[in-house]
Amino acid sequence: MHSLLTTGQLVVLAPALVAAAVNDVRTGRIANRLVAFVAITGLFAQYVEHGWQGTYTGVSAAALGFACLLPMYLMRGMAAGDVKLMAATGTWLSVPLALMATGASVAAGAVIAIAHLLWNSGARGIAYAPAIALGTLITIFLA
Repeated sequence: MHSLLTTGQLVVLAPALVAAAVNDVRTGRIANRLVAFVAITGLFAQYVEHGWQGTYTGVSAAALGFACLLPMYLMRGMAAGDVKLMAATGTWLSVPLALMATGASVAAGAVIAIAHLLWNSGARGIAYAPAIALGTLITIFLA
């Protein structure tokens, strides 16, 4: 039997991550409304599933994702929307899963960036939401 969080990860989080990735590739932006939707629904699902402890877990996992990507934002290696998306994604995860998803997202971003440089010499920057989506979805399906 699937829990609300597991079902929500597949029904809410996965499509939202795909939408963020597509929008980021097309426009170079991640909508704040989408990020807020992911965060609010993730915290709600955590609360329904585990009460206030679940809310604490969701906030902690969000803070972890935010803290891990913040240095890259401060060094101008990614945009604020990417950091916010990783934080919002964390609300749907446990702290260990958020750490794994963030690590997998960074690894996916590195692979995407290298491929981008090989096929587009001289090009600068990549849309990072696809890396966040890929890393997070791989983590969810392997967990």
